[in-house]
Amino acid sequence: MRKDQEKRMYDLLEDAYKRYAVKGFIQDDPVQFIYRFDRKEDREIAGLFAALMAWGKRSIILNKVGELLDRMDDSPYEFVLSPGKKKYEVFRGFAHRTFQASDLIGFVAGLKEIYTRHGGLESVFSQPLDETNYEILQSWRGIQRFRRIMIGHPEFLMRSHKHISDPTSASSAKRLHLFLRWMVRKDAVDSGLWNQISKSDLCCPLDVHTGRISRTLGLLKRTQDDRKAVDELTASLRKICPEDPIRYDLALFGLGAYDGL
Repeated sequence: MRKDQEKRMYDLLEDAYKRYAVKGFIQDDPVQFIYRFDRKEDREIAGLFAALMAWGKRSIILNKVGELLDRMDDSPYEFVLSPGKKKYEVFRGFAHRTFQASDLIGFVAGLKEIYTRHGGLESVFSQPLDETNYEILQSWRGIQRFRRIMIGHPEFLMRSHKHISDPTSASSAKRLHLFLRWMVRKDAVDSGLWNQISKSDLCCPLDVHTGRISRTLGLLKRTQDDRKAVDELTASLRKICPEDPIRYDLALFGLGAYDGL
């Protein structure tokens, strides 16, 4: 990309970012559930479930995440840590697409282990898997570590594995990269709740709108929305803003979903 093209791309994305990365965006987006709470642990648990359930019609997503938090008595961290299995009765009848009550039981059990034995969600996502794969971005490594802990819990069902993307496969891990964006970046939309992961180490959440507009703008050539596409798009955005490439996720989403480009 020539210098003049880079400048036009930067101006386009900056303009879109300034229009969409505003507080007004929050009221119609699942990110709103992070701001429902004050305590860090409540925020990150609410954010995790909001991201994991963020597929389908937006109004339904907001309704179902709100319902789930209500069933947890609006205290997700206390609910996760509370003893006994009788608490799981509150999930009876809950369903959001393929996300069902039996899945929630495994997720709550896995999260309890994460908070009691692994130092919490931020610690899990920020620690390396081993000493041999530092060339892989921390966001991918964190997702893999989170997945290993969760699916390793005896109450986490095999049918629930599909709800946590596997970075060793071709999955784009869209929803977990979205969660990490919410947690790590800080602006009018993203919470900046975590400080142990660098925003330069994030990957772009690749949804249908982001993928389409990225290909239209020449930021992405790969036709499949998979892990290789995520890495390609993130690399393109890193050339524009090395210290904060995912700054332009909202810009691309807005251009694709609302501007009709």
